[in-house]
Amino acid sequence: MKKTLLSLLMTLLTPLALMAQDEQPIITLHTSTSSFTIVIGGYKDDCIDVDAGRGPEEKEITATSLDQETGELTGSLLTFTPTNGVVKIYGDAENISFLNLNGCYLTHVDISALKNLSFLYINNNESLDGLDLTNNTELRYLEAVDCPMTNGFTIGQKPELQIMMIAQTGNFRDFNTANYPKLRYLSCWGNPEITSIDA
Repeated sequence: MKKTLLSLLMTLLTPLALMAQDEQPIITLHTSTSSFTIVIGGYKDDCIDVDAGRGPEEKEITATSLDQETGELTGSLLTFTPTNGVVKIYGDAENISFLNLNGCYLTHVDISALKNLSFLYINNNESLDGLDLTNNTELRYLEAVDCPMTNGFTIGQKPELQIMMIAQTGNFRDFNTANYPKLRYLSCWGNPEITSIDA
């Protein structure tokens, strides 16, 4: 009887294990440091699973809000100590509205699943190999200062983008202000490859 019950439980659990293996991360971060902290916010409170090399751990994230005193966006602070330099985050990609990756010593970032991301801060990551924001079509605010990218920076069509700070970034694949019809503020100093801007 016990063997039959155990066999039945294993049969029920196998599809769940396979499903977990097949699930794709919504955020993948490679870093050169032993510990770093990000800030992440959603359109609503939610839970995500974080795997820093020890298996997934559930974390709560709060809805993105504006701190009235500082005027800064706030979300949930998450600190990672990855075992192999890689952090993978799983969850509802459509709910992520805000991501602050400043100073995380990132070498590679994949946030292509975050199609509803509105606010991205990714300053001071001097070893970043590149960044492709093509799929992040709802981006309204982009700050990528002091991120010299060796393999290219692709911004893509951004119909909602209003503020863009990309000083000392470089290696642009497609910089064209016509792709950002709602752009109200642009800072792009320290990028010698940008020789002219159509305003």
